[in-house]
Amino acid sequence: MGMRKFSLLVWRFAFCGSLAWAQVNTATISGTGCDESGTVFPGADVVLTNQDTGIASTVTANAAGRYSAPALGLGSYEVRARLDGFQTAVRSGIVLTVGRAAVVDFTLQVGAVI
Repeated sequence: MGMRKFSLLVWRFAFCGSLAWAQVNTATISGTGCDESGTVFPGADVVLTNQDTGIASTVTANAAGRYSAPALGLGSYEVRARLDGFQTAVRSGIVLTVGRAAVVDFTLQVGAVI
C-alpha cells in the first residue's frame, strides 16, 4: 500500500471517529401552558426532574406561554408547571431517549398553589 493510500485510510478513520463523537445523546422537553379558557400564561415556572438521577432544572415560559428545555440527560422525567394563583400541574413518566423531542403541554386550574 502506498503512502498516499495509507494517509487517506488514516484520514477516513479519523473523520468517521469524529462523526461518532458528534452524535447527540440528549433530548428536549418543550410545550405550552394555558388556563382552562385556553389563554396562555407567560412566566410560569416549569421544573423538569430526571427521576433516575434526581437532577432538576427550571425554565420559564415566554410571552407566548411556551417553554423549552433542550439538552436534557436521558431517562424518565417528572414535569411540574406552577404559577401564582393556579394549582401546580404535574406530569410524570416522560421517558427521554436519544434525540427525542417530547411535547408536554399544561392546562392549569385556577386555585391555590400547591
